[in-house]
Amino acid sequence: MPLDMSPATASGLARARSRERRWARFALGLSAILGLVLGSSVARATPATDFSFFGPDAISLDFDEIRLSAGTVLTTQYAGFGVEFSPNVWLEDNRRPVGWDRRNIANFLTGTSISNPSVDFLFSRTVDAAALEFAGNAGNDFLFEAILGGSVVESFMHAQAACCTAQILGFEDIEFDTLCITHDSGASPFFIGDALTWQVVPEPGPALLVALGLALMPGSGRTRREGPPQAAPTRPGRLATRADGSPVDGSRAE
Repeated sequence: MPLDMSPATASGLARARSRERRWARFALGLSAILGLVLGSSVARATPATDFSFFGPDAISLDFDEIRLSAGTVLTTQYAGFGVEFSPNVWLEDNRRPVGWDRRNIANFLTGTSISNPSVDFLFSRTVDAAALEFAGNAGNDFLFEAILGGSVVESFMHAQAACCTAQILGFEDIEFDTLCITHDSGASPFFIGDALTWQVVPEPGPALLVALGLALMPGSGRTRREGPPQAAPTRPGRLATRADGSPVDGSRAE
């Protein structure tokens, strides 16, 4: 301890250093835990061309779930299922490729020139896969984008080879919260879709949450000193004396 530092000041510095060490340990532990939580989210950008990736907890819509009239503008009606459409799609029931279920969605209103060249499928929670049965007019290119937090994570271009030939298209094994489909080139921007399917990213398991909770406890990194407390050292000084030169009770004058 420096000669001009009091025991109280030294104790305060020791406590500050102890807090710094505890925060350093906490940050290291939190970093490791977050690494475990987020480690599986490394983007491999695999385009989905079938539904084999999806597990039993996947959500799938064939757009027969809600009784609505053909031509209905769809925006938030399916929010209870976990998806919304922006700006919107229309409910379609008279353009069904072979094998498609009764109703589907379209980015245009039948019998008019009204369409949305770009449509966002907004999921209420982060997903690690989303795909749909998709069909457009021949000779048109459509851009598929996976977006997370407003930033494009991955994309691919789909070239529609034949009129109204349905394919399963989307993304798998990558985390995102929005699937955007945009007409990129060609004379006809129209597309239709069905069997929209997505898989929500699972929540962290109980054991991981317990570990994170323990790491967040204020005293989790505190260590206890063994042995009796040590007296603070004092500065050397001269002996206190009376006027006749004899010491006063063996004390030292500061």
